Amino acid sequence: MKITRDNHTLTLTDFPYMIGVIAFPAAAFLVYHAVRAFRDGNPTRDVVGAAFGALFFFAGGVVFTQRNHFHFDLTARQLRWSRRGLFTRAGGALPFDQIRHAVVQSSGSADSNGHTTRAALVLADGSHLPLTRAYTAGTAAQRARTAINEALAVPPTTPEDDIRQLVLAGHKIDAIRLARTHYGYDLAQARDFVDSLTRPSE
Repeated sequence: MKITRDNHTLTLTDFPYMIGVIAFPAAAFLVYHAVRAFRDGNPTRDVVGAAFGALFFFAGGVVFTQRNHFHFDLTARQLRWSRRGLFTRAGGALPFDQIRHAVVQSSGSADSNGHTTRAALVLADGSHLPLTRAYTAGTAAQRARTAINEALAVPPTTPEDDIRQLVLAGHKIDAIRLARTHYGYDLAQARDFVDSLTRPSE
């Protein structure tokens, strides 16, 4: 993710083209394999398997190869965003008062050992607007979260704040995953930690 900041704007742009570089040629190869197997009279399962594989790679490329662009105008206090894919296009504008802050989300189930993340905006109605559809390894999500919160003049947040906000938004599995990512907890420890953060004080 590319992050650029000056006195008046913050721009975050993400284009995971490598997914398309892998997925679309793989889909084309499998289509070729399916056509050749069909022409040569090979078993139907070879044709069907190759066709389903091609469909899987093509769909993955379509869904995840998207250019995401988020432009924060610090003078007008407005966000303009767009998400463009091969067949899809979405976007809009949001005034800053409709954005609470940015958080980090984790992928997969709570008991998974992989640590991939993405940044998302928490909106005034409690919904989340992810900056990307794909989750990635590394620190890009944390850097994006920090840059956005600084631009919005949101007080610095701790991992505990992010975890608490995820639970309040109904994303407890994300909260547990984030606890595991930040602190290296096992599944049981992460669940206990999340419960302790959201348990009403006596």
